[in-house]
Amino acid sequence: MAVLDILAEMARTGRWGPVAIGANWNGVTTAFGEPWDVGAMSRRRKWPRLFAYGDLELSVCRCRRILLVCVQTWREAIELPSSVPGETQVFPASVTHRGVTRALDRAGCP
Repeated sequence: MAVLDILAEMARTGRWGPVAIGANWNGVTTAFGEPWDVGAMSRRRKWPRLFAYGDLELSVCRCRRILLVCVQTWREAIELPSSVPGETQVFPASVTHRGVTRALDRAGCP
């Protein structure tokens, strides 16, 4: 599957496997393994924290729910978690506005 198809499906459904806004953090770590702990989102508070699985970044609140989902697409390659915990899959990052628009149209996502 091409990365644009993955991103369009995420936009259409609001999910990437166990990842969704409000999803329980334990379900994510069970499916994908332990993430990189990027750190607190504020210098004054420990929570929420930013975690990453390659280029999939997740902000997690103290109650262990996902608050924000972000996929970095500006690098030369996009690294996303695979269905095997602790492993990632790498995609060429040929993300353009036109390509994203076409992928969203194909996925039926306005």
